[in-house]
Amino acid sequence: MGAPDSSVKSAGAVPDVVSGVDRRFRELHPGLWDRMNDAGLRGHDLASHHAARMMVPRRSGLVVNVSSFGSLSYFFNAAHSVGKVAVDRTTREVSP
Repeated sequence: MGAPDSSVKSAGAVPDVVSGVDRRFRELHPGLWDRMNDAGLRGHDLASHHAARMMVPRRSGLVVNVSSFGSLSYFFNAAHSVGKVAVDRTTREVSP
């Protein structure tokens, strides 16, 4: 099996997003942040990292991270919005 030509990712912890809708930052359980960003942010990071290791030596490939409107404006809760901003920023940082 060869290296992938592309890596497209869209991830999130839906039950945690729903349970935290419209709650203020101080009202969120600290574990919510970890669960949401382990799924969304860390998942994007790990998949991009492994795909890049195979694509860069070939000088070919495409990595796409699907984020959310929440990266541009408050959406659902602080943990969700900050995680999506981090996905956008990580995508820019790992691009050549």
